[in-house]
Amino acid sequence: MLVVIGDGDPIIRPDRQQIVYRWRFKCDCGNETDARPGDVKRSIQRFGTASCGCYRVSLNANRGVTHGKHATKTWRAWKAMKSRCTDTGRPQWKDYGGRGITFCDRWKSFEPFLEDMGECPPGMTLDRIDNNGNYEPGNCRWTTPQIQHRNRRSNAWVVLDGERMIFTDACKAIGRKASTLSVAMLRRGLTHQEVIDLYRRHQ
Repeated sequence: MLVVIGDGDPIIRPDRQQIVYRWRFKCDCGNETDARPGDVKRSIQRFGTASCGCYRVSLNANRGVTHGKHATKTWRAWKAMKSRCTDTGRPQWKDYGGRGITFCDRWKSFEPFLEDMGECPPGMTLDRIDNNGNYEPGNCRWTTPQIQHRNRRSNAWVVLDGERMIFTDACKAIGRKASTLSVAMLRRGLTHQEVIDLYRRHQ
């Protein structure tokens, strides 16, 4: 953004017996400024460009307002998704990033995530359809906490009358409390499927 147009005014430092020579630059915005060549070079290395100062002002003005969705439920869901996959200090990390779950490159930025998923509906949360899959389009949905709870990897699955269902639903189907069958399962050393089959026969 800066073009050399001549010699700038030097800076005289009597205390150091030093004269700092500068060049005169013209910025794309129309301003003229004096700067040391070394300072301009460092600015280019750091920011990819150099200006009279207008570029940095522009960055600060636009930072954090590209989508205006900060602190919304959708934005918090996106941040939590990334944290679960990358923050080793997060308690849930072992169930996500710790076992290889990650998010697609497209969702590294919030705007593409918002474009693909839309706003989070009231009362819903971000859920992966395949719990062994990554966060990516086609494997994510907004769903209720109840449905998400049923989709947990830790759920025990059984087969009742030819239908696959979670253990707690099978207990309800045969008219038993899940807590009662869990105690019986531990006492008798049975699996979830075996205790369902046992109490099914005694209905």
